[in-house]
Formats: sequence, structure tokens, C-alpha cells
Amino acid sequence: MLALRRAGLLHAVAHITGGGFDENLPRALPPGLGARLDRGSWHEHPVFGVVQEASGATDAEMFATFNMGVGMVLAVAPGDATDVMSHAPHAVLIGEVLAGAGVRIA
Repeated sequence: MLALRRAGLLHAVAHITGGGFDENLPRALPPGLGARLDRGSWHEHPVFGVVQEASGATDAEMFATFNMGVGMVLAVAPGDATDVMSHAPHAVLIGEVLAGAGVRIA
């Protein structure tokens, strides 16, 4: 992360902990900006489906509690995404920053 920041490629980082995307990602973004995340762009481990079925949890509850396998989100300029992913081999593009508040999962 530090090397990406020093290279000017990293605008913000959100550690997705308890509270999930809805509570953690907006804190990393300036007022008036939100995010759209594309569900299916990252690997959701099958255990999440087992837990959801056994518990009867909603998708919103699963995202808030388990983050569906995403532990950290990096905000980078669209034109820098490929370069950032070449330096972070486990990174995947999961969405985009948009005007408006909140996090939408599509």
C-alpha cells in the first residue's frame, strides 16, 4: 500500500471490517461520492452461501457481517487500475466511485 501511495496511484483505502461496505467505504471517500460494487467481480467463497442458507440471513446482513470475502478496498483513478493491479496481484476491479452518497451493490 505504501509503495502505491508513494507512486501517487492510491487515493484512499477502506479496511472492510464489521459494518461492511456501507459503514467503511463511505468514510474513505470525500463527501458527495459513493460507490457501486459489482457483485460477482470477486470470488465469493461457497461457505457464504452455506451460512446464508443455514441462518436465513439476507444479502444485506451477509455483506454487513462477512463482507462476502472482501477485506480491503483501494480507491484509484480509473486509468491507474491496471497499473495498481500489476503491483497487487490479488487485487480485482470490483466497482467504481460515483457521484452521490452510499454504496450500491449491483
